[in-house]
This record gives sequence, structure tokens and C-alpha cells, in this order.
Amino acid sequence: MKKILLLLVPLLVALGGCELTEVEDGTNVSELQMSVTGLKQLPDTLTYATWLTRFDLVSQSSVSALIDPVDVGTDGSFTLTTSKVSFEQVQASIGVSVTIEMKSRFNFASQTEEDSLRKILKPAGRTILQGKFGSNALDLTVNNVITDFTDVSGMFTLLTPTDGNSDQNETGGIWFADSVDRAGGPLQGLNLQDANTGWSYYAWVETGGALLKVGGFTSAGASDDFSDYSETVAPGLPFPGEDFLLNAPAGVTFPVNLAGAKVIITAQPDYLSEPTDYIRIMEADIPSNAAGRSTVQMNVVYEASAPKGSANIVITH
Repeated sequence: MKKILLLLVPLLVALGGCELTEVEDGTNVSELQMSVTGLKQLPDTLTYATWLTRFDLVSQSSVSALIDPVDVGTDGSFTLTTSKVSFEQVQASIGVSVTIEMKSRFNFASQTEEDSLRKILKPAGRTILQGKFGSNALDLTVNNVITDFTDVSGMFTLLTPTDGNSDQNETGGIWFADSVDRAGGPLQGLNLQDANTGWSYYAWVETGGALLKVGGFTSAGASDDFSDYSETVAPGLPFPGEDFLLNAPAGVTFPVNLAGAKVIITAQPDYLSEPTDYIRIMEADIPSNAAGRSTVQMNVVYEASAPKGSANIVITH
């Protein structure tokens, strides 16, 4: 006989937990069922891991218990059904999370060692997805893992300030700035909260079949970490951006005309050593007839491109 629960009691509602109906003979077995899509492949040294979170009344803090490391398919998805977490842990749970961990953490020598370590292992890596129970089910999202995406928006201007603000090559650079001719100086072009610890944003330009890095940054109101393609005659703007004038990579000729190119803003955790298109937040196609010093609005796309999932708790007898 299978029972799916579910009641909430006032105290556990306040903590975000869920109240499970116990089987009368005391032989309760809990299953956690999870389904996730949209994850990116990881290097061989890393793995995704799943965790159950509960609120500890003694320490007045959230603590996590390992559910399982998971293998992600080539399509970026996984499904998981486990009864390894005790009924008591499930009853006290307030949520579920998915993290990136070093794979070596889960090289257990035996089942006995796994059972022992499972009780003390804690997440050490970067949280990718999380969700809180409101009943026996939850949605797993990236919202508030990277930052709050509620009001995200963006725009950029085509210009090349690092060549001395000449009228040449103005379609050869992008800067995430608005009102570049304003008397008091340009304004920030990205409405994007600072990235949470362990995450970075990256800007890219896709042109002529090549993906060119603009740079990485954690604050939309400050410069990025890359300037290898820019000139040095004059400084760039105090916002993320790049002039594509020098040191062209193989297969690309600088200065480049970015009319018709695509501009992309992504986010990724610091567990990945190389910048990649991990979660795409915004993108925009530059018009094919775009002129220098023109502005382009970006489209928000993270809801379609970000990983997501769900989890359900089931009581079986």
C-alpha cells in the first residue's frame, strides 16, 4: 500500500518543513524522487550531488544530508529515486539542493564506509539548484543561487573608446553602458545584481562563427577582468566591455565589424576552471545595419536556458 502525504503543521510551516503521516506499524520507508533537466556536462574530476536540507533546532541553522552523487546524461538530465535517507530525516526536511562536488569525495571503499560517511558529509562545492518544501513537493531553480533575477535587464553601446575615441572602428567594440555622451559620464547598462560568492558573469560576442570573450565580472557596475583585445591609447569605460582591435585569435580578423553579431551574458560557478556558456542569462542580436555609438537592448532568456527540476517525497509501506 502506498501513501502520499500531506499535512502541514504550524511549526513546520514556519521552518519550511513538511509533516509526514507515519505508517501505524512503525515500518515507515521514505522515498525521495527527483527529476532535473538542463545541467551542463562536467569535467571528469567533478560530479553533481544531491542533498536533503533540514532545520536543526539545537544549532538554529540548516544542515544537509547526502542523498547521492548523480550521473548526468548527455542531454543534461537525471532522475533519482532513493530510500537511503531515513524517514526521520525526510520528516524534518525543509528542502533539496544540487551541488557540484569533487568526484573523489564519493570514492567509498565499502558500503559500510559509505553508510558511515553519509551521516557526516556536508556540501563543499557550489550549489546549482535548490528548492524548499511547501508540502511534499518542490521546484528546483537557480533563482537566488546566483542572484535574484526578478528585475534583470540589459543594454549595450557599440563604440571603441580605447583607440582614443576616434570615429573609426566604432562598430568594433561593445560596452555595457547607457548614455555614453552624457555630460556626467555614461550610465550602467546592465540591471543585474552582484553575483553571489562563488559565481561570475561572463560576456561574449558571437561573430563569424567565433565566440569572443568580452570578460568576466561579478558586478555590472565595474570593469571586467579581460582587456587583451582592446587598444591602450585611452581607457575603456568603467563597465564590462571590450574593443576588438588587437591580438585577434586564429580565424578572426581585427578590427571586426560587430553588425549582425550576437551578444551573450552568462553565469557560471567557480568550480569550472574555464569560462563556458553555463547558464545563459541575456542575449541580443546586433542589427546588420547597426551604426557606431548605437545602443541595443538585450533579451532575458535565463528561464528557458537555466537548469531546473522537481522533487517529491513518497511514503511507502
